[in-house]
Amino acid sequence: SALTSFNPEDLRYEALENGARVLILPETVSKKDVTLIQDGFSSVWIQAGEGMTSSVAAINKGPYGIVTPNRSLTNDIYATFYPRSTMIRRTNVIGHRGNPSVAQENTIDGALKAYANGATAVENDIYLVADGVLMVMHDKTIDRTTNGSGNTVDFTSPQLKQYVVDYNTALPTQPVPSLEDFFKAVKGDPEKRLVVEIKHTNTAFAYELKRMIDKYDILDQMVIIAFDENNLVAIRQYLPGVAVGLLSYATFDDANPAESTQLALEIAQNNLTGCNPKYTNWGKATIQEMVYRGVTIWPWTINDQNVFDKLMVEGVGGITTNYSQWSANYVE
Repeated sequence: SALTSFNPEDLRYEALENGARVLILPETVSKKDVTLIQDGFSSVWIQAGEGMTSSVAAINKGPYGIVTPNRSLTNDIYATFYPRSTMIRRTNVIGHRGNPSVAQENTIDGALKAYANGATAVENDIYLVADGVLMVMHDKTIDRTTNGSGNTVDFTSPQLKQYVVDYNTALPTQPVPSLEDFFKAVKGDPEKRLVVEIKHTNTAFAYELKRMIDKYDILDQMVIIAFDENNLVAIRQYLPGVAVGLLSYATFDDANPAESTQLALEIAQNNLTGCNPKYTNWGKATIQEMVYRGVTIWPWTINDQNVFDKLMVEGVGGITTNYSQWSANYVE
């Protein structure tokens, strides 16, 4: 509460480095800083002051929680000014491999189309290839998505760049990009964030990823996700406060939110990560239990528009989808 000014990214990094997911911040924090912190898998709770003005200001900044000296007043404010349909916190839209419904997957063109269509972040997949460069490719081989053939990690980066991404035959082909190409494309624009998924099968990638992050000073625009917790441990050895998410196939049951909460907390607390589960027909009850505990949920991959719209208003942190354009006409 003594803080009057701070760098939100530095504060989030310090919190994660010390094992904390929730940041309780004074009411002087800006909406911009709240959003930046929460886009990185952490939660903000605002410490509101006395009176209606303080409470309304705190609510409008979109935190996951409010610490208030007058709970009954806050309840009255919600009832008076905020209809049930009101959203006070943005739900992020993550372009899955860019925007593959309208562009070649895992390409710069696909990423830029995703941002233009309303995505707040773009997910891509990386391998460390034979010459030590981090290249963007989803599969262990390049056969499915390019005009080439072979194991992704056996190529050098110049060899990979000789091929093109041509998976969607109805669209123009695109160059095979490196992670550095993505960093160059988004660096300096805080509205363009990256979700980097580690596909490499061992931890050799970690030093090079840290080096590239430092080179472009881009940690404030990205988070890192993986299915293998060892990959997240590896990058944390170099960047102990980096925001990471553990992808999982955990099955949540909205009819039993207490059990689902226990499962989610085991995933999140044991690995100090965001909760990034495959979506399996759960909803508001489970999401709300997570929010109460400072754990944000980022489900994948939502390619049904009815489910997309449902989750958009139920309080998830972000939705990963092949169809960023579904959010193009949303109003913030």
